[in-house]
Amino acid sequence: MNCFNHPDQAAVSTCGQCHIGLCRECEERSLFRLYFGVGQALCDKCSLVKAEENVAEKEVLLKNAKLWRITGWLVAIWTLGISAIVATIHYNKVKAIYDNEVRIRDEIAAKIRR
Repeated sequence: MNCFNHPDQAAVSTCGQCHIGLCRECEERSLFRLYFGVGQALCDKCSLVKAEENVAEKEVLLKNAKLWRITGWLVAIWTLGISAIVATIHYNKVKAIYDNEVRIRDEIAAKIRR
């Protein structure tokens, strides 16, 4: 069997996916191998398919990461919004109590001055 890409060269191995012949040069420059990079080399066409699969997988991961980032910001904004509302309600209650105490003090002071 000869190399698919170099018909004048003898094949030293075959593509791990489609089993076409690969010469030493093609086998050594293969970008993808089976079994986590330590197995049988893949030909250029099968390497392209594998690369496209990898890109598609990473696109899904990227989309999920973007959704998590957006969700995180929305939760943070919502939490801050709730905190601001609670703080405003608390301030208004304390202010009403304060204003009432000031009014009572002023009434007592006015009564004493008479």
